[in-house]
Amino acid sequence: MTYKEFVELLEERGDLVFIADRGLVRFGKFVAAAIAIFSVVGLFLFGARLDAISDDISKKAEEVKQVQLATQESQVKLGEARLLAASELQKIADAQKQLEASGKEMRDFIEKIKAEATRDLEDIGNSQRRALNVSQTLSRIVTITQERGGTKEAFAEAITTVLSVERTGDVALPVPATINVVVVSQVQTVKRADMERIAAALQKQVTRDLKPAWGLDAALRVINADDPIPAGSWPIYIRAQLPAAAGGYHLMENGRPYAVVAAEVTDINLFSYWMSRELLNMLVDPEGNRTITARSVDPKDNGAQVDYLVEIASTVGAVENSYKIDGITVSDFVLPDWFKPGLPETGQARLDFTGGVKRPLQLLKGSYVSWLNRANSSWYQSNFYDGTEPVIRLLGPAAVP
Repeated sequence: MTYKEFVELLEERGDLVFIADRGLVRFGKFVAAAIAIFSVVGLFLFGARLDAISDDISKKAEEVKQVQLATQESQVKLGEARLLAASELQKIADAQKQLEASGKEMRDFIEKIKAEATRDLEDIGNSQRRALNVSQTLSRIVTITQERGGTKEAFAEAITTVLSVERTGDVALPVPATINVVVVSQVQTVKRADMERIAAALQKQVTRDLKPAWGLDAALRVINADDPIPAGSWPIYIRAQLPAAAGGYHLMENGRPYAVVAAEVTDINLFSYWMSRELLNMLVDPEGNRTITARSVDPKDNGAQVDYLVEIASTVGAVENSYKIDGITVSDFVLPDWFKPGLPETGQARLDFTGGVKRPLQLLKGSYVSWLNRANSSWYQSNFYDGTEPVIRLLGPAAVP
């Protein structure tokens, strides 16, 4: 049966509407069932998809978390790297500062070496000049001594003449509280035992007698002739003979005071006297130019102030004015009040150690004193070698400082 025939049959029976309604109902159920099936399938498929998406999201979240952790770790490492870099930069800066400081120190050191080398060269030149000056000084002393008769008195005058004229205006030599003095014998005729005895007596004289009066002390010791002179020490040389048979003198050489005593004297008491005399003079007036201002002893000056050389043993100079320490003869010496002519005579002030001087500026027999008269820039000397009164004489003009 064809479709047409089927439709005609339905029309004949009058069931077409029923059949259509029924068909529609069935069709609707079919469609609903299909939709339900498709919905279920869709939901199943969508749920599976959601699970997949959720898994992807979880994976991505985990990846993001790992990236965040890695980023945080990288940031920590970057911070540490920055701190390390800052530390290294600081080290570099410190190293640069140290290098600059070292460079400055090196430059300062080089400049110091240059300055020291310059001073050394100057010192060498000065030493050569001083050595020449000492040689010329001794030569002038000998010449003047011979011109004035070649006696001991002439030698003493010559020393004062040359040294006082030449050395006016010298800068004062720094003197330590205790001066180291070494005794050096350059001859074989003086026994070491005698030198030790004399040195011990002189030590006692300086510490016991000189120091309370003049504020100076010394430490004496005897050394061998081939021993070097210790730095800062003032030597006393014992030599075979001196010009004009003089007993001793003291000078300066290369900034170091020194004394020379003749060993030709056969009497140990005379020998020790000269050692004491030159030691005392050297300690109190190491450069030979220390002065004290007081009234002139020359009547022609009418009481004018002059500058007396402070040669404390020469002003009471003869061995007859000496005294003994432990059996050793030592020189007398004047005290500071000797230079104060305004003091009354004996009984009011002690003017020399033995008490032989009775008034200020008094000369004992065999002694002398020298002074600078600034009014005419000349040196004078009063000596009491012969006769009954001291003799005053002009020594020469003062050098211009």
